[in-house]
Amino acid sequence: MKKIISLAVVFLFAGSICFAQVKSYKAEAYEDIPSNKSQDEVILSLTDKLTKEAIESSGLKLRPYKLSQDEYNKFVKSNTSIDVKNKKVFFKKGRVQCAYVRLFVQMDADEAKKYLDNLKAAKETKKEENTDNKVQQEVQAPRKAEKTEVVAKTETPKKVEKEEKTPAPTVSEILDTPPTETKPAEDKKDKKADKKAKKEADKKAKQEVKEEAKKKSKEKAPADKPNSTPAVEGKIKTEKPENVTSSTVVSEVNVFKNNMSIDQALEEAYRVKQETKGLLDNFDKTLEESKVSDTKAKISETAVSIIKPKIEYLKFFQTERFADENADKAKVLSLGPIKEDAEYFIIKIIYLYTKEQPVMSNIIYDISDIDLEQAKIMHSTPNNFVIDPLFSVEEDESGNVQRVLTAFSVKHTELMKEQKVKASTKVKTFSEIKRFEVYENILNSKQENSKQEKKK
Repeated sequence: MKKIISLAVVFLFAGSICFAQVKSYKAEAYEDIPSNKSQDEVILSLTDKLTKEAIESSGLKLRPYKLSQDEYNKFVKSNTSIDVKNKKVFFKKGRVQCAYVRLFVQMDADEAKKYLDNLKAAKETKKEENTDNKVQQEVQAPRKAEKTEVVAKTETPKKVEKEEKTPAPTVSEILDTPPTETKPAEDKKDKKADKKAKKEADKKAKQEVKEEAKKKSKEKAPADKPNSTPAVEGKIKTEKPENVTSSTVVSEVNVFKNNMSIDQALEEAYRVKQETKGLLDNFDKTLEESKVSDTKAKISETAVSIIKPKIEYLKFFQTERFADENADKAKVLSLGPIKEDAEYFIIKIIYLYTKEQPVMSNIIYDISDIDLEQAKIMHSTPNNFVIDPLFSVEEDESGNVQRVLTAFSVKHTELMKEQKVKASTKVKTFSEIKRFEVYENILNSKQENSKQEKKK
């Protein structure tokens, strides 16, 4: 009997191994290295970008899970194995420095999906608990207001009247506000005493309504109750623009990549471009009227914190590649011989970008992760290649947006695995990006001067 049980356990274990679906997903890309970034920075960002592309090529879409950066990092560490096969930096024609990365992500897509589903369920449970806590706080609000009313009456009527009559400061007043003077020690003591009194009153009120809150926390939200406190409405926490980092923005923007066509990208890029232009016009006018360097630095700091997320979004439209379902496909003219040592062969194509502008190009088709016999079958059927153009968004001579051919998506009916090959076309930078650099330069100069003054 023991032998039978042991054999059953062995078969179950072997079966679980057999059903494991660990597969390798490949991604590669080229990226120019701008003057304001180092080689390591570009390679690191390109590697991260390709990792996401490889993961999503398995059919697992990350967007619905709304992962934070920490959650995404833990997911990658727990569920994937990244193997960077090729990583190099070289110069293209015109002495443009370029980085190339090719990597493979090994992953069990089913297990990864289970991990994300469990994470999503845990987040939803936590969200429900936070909702219950909010209900409890709103139930306690009326009692707290009654208990703290005595403390509130201790404030002088003159001070209350002054706060009611004081209008909200304008943007220019905020920029020109001098440093706040230090309050006397007596004022600080009074403030501490008031704070202590309020804390004690809140603690006492909390104890009195503890039992009542437990009962009502299980009921519906106060929005369905006639006695709910109206003061709770509109308490939506809004983060300041300066708290939004560029990495967060890029992360948010990248989720649009798989669902956005070139027509949608053109429309969205135009909208963001017009919004950014309006903001820059206002800040440019304010900057021209300012003659004090400190004021200019303060204006630049505000401009950078507000406009930078939009600039990062505009850069996204210039670096990403978008498909057009209605565009003509490229035609294969000929195939070069299979380079077994180099693991590739050349595909010569022609594409009618416009009626007046046909594009002829040589595409390097990588077969390093394809069986050689299968590669020979693909090579013998050139008409089965499906080559779609990919576009980015650039600015035309009039300042409007237009599409520009930046890559080709290459597939074969025998192996419908996509390879993206970069075209040599350069993308014209949006003028708003160049205008924004003025504010960054002013702010960087101010920060550098501050560092030097501290050293002295």
